[in-house]
Amino acid sequence: MKRHRSNLEEIRGRIRRSLSIISRYRGYLAKGASAITYPIVIRSAKGCRVWDLDGNEYLDFISSASIANIGHANEEVVNAVREQMRKLIHYIGSYFLTEPMLRLAEKLSHITPGNFKKKAIFGLSGSEAVDMAIKCVRSTRKRKALISFIGSFHGTTCGATAITGATSLMHKGLETLLPGVYFSNFPDCFRCPFDQEYPQCGLLCFEQLEALLDYVVDPGDVAAIFTEPIQGHAGVIIPPKEFMQKLSQLCNRNGIALVLDEIQTGMGRTGKMFACEHFGVIPDVIVLGKALGGGFSISAVVGKADLLDSWETDAEMPSLAAHALSSIAALTTIDVIIEEKLCEAAMRKGEYMLNRLREMMEEYPQIGDVRGLGLMIGVDIVRPGTKDPDARSAHKVCWRSWELGLITMPIGKWNNVLRIQPPLNISKEDIDRGLNILEQAFRDLKDNRIPDVSMESWLA
Repeated sequence: MKRHRSNLEEIRGRIRRSLSIISRYRGYLAKGASAITYPIVIRSAKGCRVWDLDGNEYLDFISSASIANIGHANEEVVNAVREQMRKLIHYIGSYFLTEPMLRLAEKLSHITPGNFKKKAIFGLSGSEAVDMAIKCVRSTRKRKALISFIGSFHGTTCGATAITGATSLMHKGLETLLPGVYFSNFPDCFRCPFDQEYPQCGLLCFEQLEALLDYVVDPGDVAAIFTEPIQGHAGVIIPPKEFMQKLSQLCNRNGIALVLDEIQTGMGRTGKMFACEHFGVIPDVIVLGKALGGGFSISAVVGKADLLDSWETDAEMPSLAAHALSSIAALTTIDVIIEEKLCEAAMRKGEYMLNRLREMMEEYPQIGDVRGLGLMIGVDIVRPGTKDPDARSAHKVCWRSWELGLITMPIGKWNNVLRIQPPLNISKEDIDRGLNILEQAFRDLKDNRIPDVSMESWLA
């Protein structure tokens, strides 16, 4: 323990400025605004690296929660935005049209799945876009009921929170956010809620959804089913392809809009421009955010033209939506992903990372499962010999990795899954460097060399 204490004191000295700034200003930030993972303040970021106020450098294995898919401060985006600033920073898009907004709507209608005419509407965040999608499908379908899934995360605005099934804490003291919201089980094949194995299970999770429509809410009253193609916040939960296809067929049979939340999975993250392409599913509406703007705030709802045009609304977009700078950044981000073949790169690099992580799984019994598509990867930390989630050990691995210069973080229903989502253009050398750090953290965990730590103790 003496060595542990000495190590912690050494690290505290390395982040002295960050600790001072946090202590000085933290009291002005609302408690619910931020869940601080590490006691540092980010000063700058470039590519797949970030620096704190003390000048310490870290390798970013979460891409700012999949916002920086093409890397932080991508030069193409920076140059395009700088040029746009000379002409127009912004003019309210709900009153007057701007060229960047119109070009982005066209671009999104071309790259999103589906050989039918599409239209787009813009917001500032993924959460806001989800709210827009809710209003759109309720208005156009003339139905009110919505179906979502346990474990889902759709955002923090009122409507998005109402259809989020990540944790009851998000709903605590707020019910009823929206009437007519129903939840069903999402297929989690590692920890099946029915204690079954796929495919022998016969997709009991889908049968439960059918039962919901048979016994609880009539399909004719359901406006839409909202889902992530891969549940991100829940711990990178990848459904069987069969489930997603059956879901699409069910929606088509009953006139229910299928709304896919690609806020985290989109823009090349999974090795395809959109994750739904892995499953052969074409949504009626797709919701985008996070990486769309290359670091700038922008979101979009893209869907069938007749559906969006049937929405009985007027000037729906917020004042700063489709911001000229954000629209130019989004157009450039899309071009970078396509021209630099970053979808293919994500698939290739992801397969390499999955193989290395699975090799670690053979060595370290705390790794219960490694799963992912492209560069959207989850490492499930368990109590050895079981599937019981171990959030304490996951936190220790993340903390030691941070001490060694790697940023990752725990996510999942039990906060026991390591989020591995580096920028799509990360180099092989940086992948290996990050994985070597992660393996050292697992080695230290196995040898019981990581002390219990808490943010509060650091900020005391």
